[in-house]
Order: sequence, then structure tokens, then C-alpha cells
Amino acid sequence: MPLSCVAVLPAYNEEGNIARVVADWNRELSRLFGDGYRMLIVNDGSRDNTGAMLDRLAREFPRLIVHHQPNGGHGVAVMNGYRIAVQMDTDYIFQTDSDDQFEAADFTLLWERRTESKFILGMRKHRNDSVFRIVFSKVANLLVYGIFKISFKDSNVPFRLMERGFLAEALPLVPRGAFAPNICLAVIAAHRKQPLLHIPVRHRARVSGKSIVSSALLRGAKKSLSDLLEMRKIL
Repeated sequence: MPLSCVAVLPAYNEEGNIARVVADWNRELSRLFGDGYRMLIVNDGSRDNTGAMLDRLAREFPRLIVHHQPNGGHGVAVMNGYRIAVQMDTDYIFQTDSDDQFEAADFTLLWERRTESKFILGMRKHRNDSVFRIVFSKVANLLVYGIFKISFKDSNVPFRLMERGFLAEALPLVPRGAFAPNICLAVIAAHRKQPLLHIPVRHRARVSGKSIVSSALLRGAKKSLSDLLEMRKIL
């Protein structure tokens, strides 16, 4: 039988969070789907004990799949996770991050509305992030509106549910090496007339690990502009 859902989570240096995240998400997904799900964690070349911890957790949680890769950045990890997931026999693909900033229980808020769109976004209603990350998101939303005249409330949110067939068709349209492929996928969804639901979800501050630094976000903003301009040529 096909799986109901595959959850994709990139991970980099999350040894302080990863065991709790795996346990919480496996509990929630198991409650909803029984055996009919997989949790795919992409270890993006972590330099701490994240990789070893994931291998140990995979022996404890039989529906956890771990993919190890050299460090390529969050966008590369997300895209590789998507490419693996769309090859699996599943109806839906969900993506979130492994930094323990989202509540696993909020997944049902998206799942119960899955028939309304092939691409469902969460929206951080009270965002607990650094000022640099918040500014990057606002800039990204402005770029999307300026280039495509599409209005998003949280275009890069790592809390999204996608129909597998839609995602499989959209992935080839994302520019190679995109800094924030989730923004590109949101643009593709809007361009293909998928309803943008923007479902409010909870967001909490990090208690362990480090977020991307401000200089990397500045480079990412420049790369995202380039990615969006490239997409404008093909959409």
C-alpha cells in the first residue's frame, strides 16, 4: 500500500535537538498514519554528533530513514530530500526543519485541509527568530511580489504539505543550487493557481544549535533574487 505521507527534515549540527525532534514527530505521525509514513532526515554533513545520533535513532524508530551527504547548505539538503521523497510511493510530502522550533501537533492543521490545495503553507503567527532571519523573510516576500506580483505572508516557511505529484512536476523548475528552494516552490504553486492558505502555526525560539549567520543571509538574499529572476524566464 502507498504511504500517506513522507516527512522531510534537513539537519545540520542539531545534536541538542535531534532526539527530541525525531521522537515528537514519530509520535505525531504514527498517531495519524500508523505504519503508513516515513520520516526522512537529510544529515547535511553535520560536524557534531548529529549523524551518529541519527544512525542510532534509526535503529530505534523503524520508519526513520537517514540520508547522509556532504555539507551543501539548507537549500541543497531540502532539495535532495524532496528528490528522494518523490521517488517513494506516497500521497503527500511534508517538510519542516529539525531545529525543534515547530510543534509536531500543528501538522494536523495542514493535514485536515489537504483537499483544498496541492500545496499548503503554514505561517509562523508569532515568529521567534533573529532579526536577520525575519528581515530576510520580509525581503523575500517583497522580491516575490515585485517580480511576480504574488503576495505571500511567509513564503519560506519550513512547514508545508505538498501533494507528491505536484512536487515531482515542480522540482525541475527550481533553479539549480537555489538558496531558498521553498520560496521558488511557493511561486510555482501560486503560478499554477493553487490556493494559498497560510495556516497559522506555532513557532518557538531555539533552545540548542545555531541559526545561519547574518552574512550568509545577505549572500542568500542576493542569490534568491538571481533565482527568482531566472524563474521569471520560464514561468
